[in-house]
Amino acid sequence: MNDLLTNLGIDGKLLLAQIINFLILLFVLKRFLYKPILEFLDKRKKLIQEGLENAEKIDEKLTKIDEKEEKVLTKARVQASKIIDQSKQIGATQASKIVSDAESRVDNMILDAKSKIQGEKEKMLQEAKAEISDVVLEATKKILAHSDNKKIDEEIISNTVKKI
Repeated sequence: MNDLLTNLGIDGKLLLAQIINFLILLFVLKRFLYKPILEFLDKRKKLIQEGLENAEKIDEKLTKIDEKEEKVLTKARVQASKIIDQSKQIGATQASKIVSDAESRVDNMILDAKSKIQGEKEKMLQEAKAEISDVVLEATKKILAHSDNKKIDEEIISNTVKKI
């Protein structure tokens, strides 16, 4: 075998030294480089796994928050709708109240106007009666001025004028 290695141009002692050097290098690399790299990779794998778990938790929380937000928005929309309906009802109530108040004011104004008109009418009738009675009295006096029973005629005229 020694001849075979020599024929191939390989020195046995050098080969043995290279194998020993390779094993020493393998031991050193495994001890000082391979283990720390594996530990680093394991830590990195754990960090990535934790990050993925946290991302899933965050996604779940975001989903819950979105659901809560939708519930709150729905509730707010319902309340806003109720407020709008109440405002419309209050507005309609106030509008009808304003209309009824205006109608009652108009009715009061009409009644006041009618009473004023009635008062004015009575006043005018009184004035007209007074003027008519004065005119009738004067006309009767002129007619009776030619007659002899002045005193009796004046009494009749006064009674007649008072009845008017």
